[in-house]
Amino acid sequence: MRITAIIGLTACLFPVFFTGCKKGEGDPFISFKSRKSRLTGEWMLSSGTMVDKSTNGSNTTTITTTYDGANLTETTVVNSGSPMTVSYAHTEKWVFEKDGSYTITVTDSNVTTTMKGKWDFGQGIGKETKKKEQLVLYLESYSSGTYSITYTGTANTDVYDIYQLKNKEIILKRDGTATFGSQTEELTTELTFKQ
Repeated sequence: MRITAIIGLTACLFPVFFTGCKKGEGDPFISFKSRKSRLTGEWMLSSGTMVDKSTNGSNTTTITTTYDGANLTETTVVNSGSPMTVSYAHTEKWVFEKDGSYTITVTDSNVTTTMKGKWDFGQGIGKETKKKEQLVLYLESYSSGTYSITYTGTANTDVYDIYQLKNKEIILKRDGTATFGSQTEELTTELTFKQ
């Protein structure tokens, strides 16, 4: 009787204590924090890779960008030619607030760019994803030096798949292909952020 009561009490309390469930492929099996609580806070880009491959007829340009948390290295290869590489100081700080606002600050050498807007989780509609498995960023303002833009509406939206969301680490992924006329562009991104 006593064991049955303990099992019953545990079953009732389980959903209360374990509010965060596994959504992303790399998520922890159990978390004591909700996904919103885990995402909220200040994050620094610690590593990442972005591959942008553009094909137009027989011409192909591949730009591979890598981040190590302090530097960005960009390698461009046109067709099968020699790679051209540039590297410079690069940091990114992403801040997610509980009220749904975000600020992204990117510093390239001595140039700082700031993007602000609203964030939300994707609802898993129209794509084979679960609720809260995607991060949606609605850009409202962009400024870099003396240049600035203000956006209204939801036309300027970025969507990332949340591969992993832990208390101190996030891995965001994005990939897609766009075709227009005879040109095709393939983009693959993986970014790792740490607190």
